[in-house]
Amino acid sequence: MTPVTLYRTAQQDIIDRRDKRRVQTDDPALLRLLKPFVPGHLSVRIVDVSKDGLRISTQTALEPGSLVHLRMRNSAVIAEVRHCSASPDGFLAGLQVDSVTKLHA
Repeated sequence: MTPVTLYRTAQQDIIDRRDKRRVQTDDPALLRLLKPFVPGHLSVRIVDVSKDGLRISTQTALEPGSLVHLRMRNSAVIAEVRHCSASPDGFLAGLQVDSVTKLHA
């Protein structure tokens, strides 16, 4: 896993002003929208993680401010959608983690 750090260049590249290190990943997860409630699950990919957040790739746009539940292999996360934007493969959403629960196998 490689830390991700982006800086502004003269060409106006993407800016990442956060002080938390990110680790790139490509892990599957199931997402459930809690607020507003939407029945069912969405299959998503976790793109990167930091101490307080996640970035996910999804085929469905997520509304900023929504509360979501993510289930991964060994943990479950409650998070708030902070932003969501279109990407070549669907959408990328930034999530701020509220709580993490370890799951037993």
